[in-house]
Amino acid sequence: MATHPVHKPGPRRRAGVLVAALAMSIPFAGCGQSDSSSTDYGPLAVIDDSDTAPEGGHDALGGTGELDITDRCVRLKADDDRRLVLVWRASEVRWDDGRIVFTGSDGEVRLADGDTLTVGGSSLEYEGEAETRPDRDWAQEPDADCDGELWSVHSLTVG
Repeated sequence: MATHPVHKPGPRRRAGVLVAALAMSIPFAGCGQSDSSSTDYGPLAVIDDSDTAPEGGHDALGGTGELDITDRCVRLKADDDRRLVLVWRASEVRWDDGRIVFTGSDGEVRLADGDTLTVGGSSLEYEGEAETRPDRDWAQEPDADCDGELWSVHSLTVG
């Protein structure tokens, strides 16, 4: 009867197996995690893009007024005395040293406290509130002390 020698994997083979195992795990490392969890949105209320996609939707006039930025809230004090808590889509906004940087269809716009602007988009407030409003996929929820109508910003004009 012939005997076959037992083959022990050498250091090179073990290293190859380790590299293959690590390479297979890399694509799954970030699954189920949002990139927005590490983003500093300052006082902005920010919603995941998929929750407010404007496809086929309408862009209603929210109002014209003064941008009011505080440590906890970003609102539009509309000329008709309404307060809109502005809600931004994650892919279109960032917070940069006390300013809002909004990237819309007309390019990038930098906004500061006191700017006059007109916002278009849609209300996130619905008749019957708790019964009919679906849960939102927030990247950062508005502060509980931010009073006003939640308004999803799709477009804006400064001045």
